Amino acid sequence: MALLPLLVGGGGAGEAAEVPAWMARHWWLFLAAHSLAIAFALPNSVFCLTAGALFGLGGGALLATGGTFFGALLAFGTGRLLLARRLRRWTRRFPAFGAFLDALGEADARTVFLTRLSPLFPFAAQNFGWSLSPVRFRSYALGSFFGIPLGAVFFAHLGAAGSAGAVLAASGFSWPEALTLIGLAATFPLVRRLGRLADRALAETLPPDANTED
Repeated sequence: MALLPLLVGGGGAGEAAEVPAWMARHWWLFLAAHSLAIAFALPNSVFCLTAGALFGLGGGALLATGGTFFGALLAFGTGRLLLARRLRRWTRRFPAFGAFLDALGEADARTVFLTRLSPLFPFAAQNFGWSLSPVRFRSYALGSFFGIPLGAVFFAHLGAAGSAGAVLAASGFSWPEALTLIGLAATFPLVRRLGRLADRALAETLPPDANTED
């Protein structure tokens, strides 16, 4: 991502220090790159962290959430419309995973929402896994819309906290940066607690055939 302004603008290495300012003026390019990266199964957390570091807590949280959501929709569409046969061949190597997907035939927006909160399901695997299941696009989109912000905002907060820590180390105490770090410390237990609650709810929601441990 740091090379994006150099690639687009054709600048030299001396312009690398202006990357944050360039990004702030071209936030829509970051959003588009983030969404496309998720469609290609690249790590979502990296982009959320970068959003927080470059755009701060507020702007970073919005961009991280938007990029994650639109990327999830792109990944779902790509998996269902373009890669379904190839992904199906891959799942045949793992019968338990195939049985898990088949068991999601009655899944609704609530189930999608819970998987978004659960730390047990990798994000890219969720996107393409749901595209292979019979779940409706409307349910997938709705569950993702409400479930994605928690993780996206948390990682954006983590990126903003890293930037704030660098500012504190270089310039001394500052209330905005200090509050960003305090807020992260308070948010982490909440995210962890909600993840555990989601895991318990999923265990009660998913049908017995979805148990991949057998």
